[in-house]
Amino acid sequence: EQVTDNPLLDIRYHDVRPAGDKGDKAIDNLRSRSDSLEARLMAQLRVQSLPRPQLMAAGLVICLAVPDVLMGWFTSREETIAAGASALGIIAWGFVPSALSITASGALEGLGKGNPSFAITLLRYVVISLPAAWLLCRVYGPDGVWHAFWIFECLAALAAWKIYDHYAPAVTKEKETT
Repeated sequence: EQVTDNPLLDIRYHDVRPAGDKGDKAIDNLRSRSDSLEARLMAQLRVQSLPRPQLMAAGLVICLAVPDVLMGWFTSREETIAAGASALGIIAWGFVPSALSITASGALEGLGKGNPSFAITLLRYVVISLPAAWLLCRVYGPDGVWHAFWIFECLAALAAWKIYDHYAPAVTKEKETT
């Protein structure tokens, strides 16, 4: 079964189930309960996405607490460590919002909606980040580029939430009727 009309986005994953297991795919196995498919998918998404923001928040705390130590792993030049530590302290604020957009993108991919998933990625890395970095660099100098990271991650997280909110219910309603 073809997931999308775009062959570049029609990605197949190897089936890791045992050879004798010819049952429904995991997403279809959710139908055996009395809840709606949408409710079950949202419950799974909540459970699976719980560790991501927590891990990213831990990364934020570490990057804010010891950025110079982290930068020291890659260089011994004091001026590079100082500049990198400053940048890392700014960039790290985008970690938690990035977990949200990555989770939404992965959930859409899992629901067979590669195009909206790709749209989130495109927003994160091209549509929002490049113009934000260019503009903020012009206004604030080099530190503006670092501020662009957390700004575009926040904007991308909001966009991902709206995109997911639009496509996920439609997918679950499609699956329930088929």
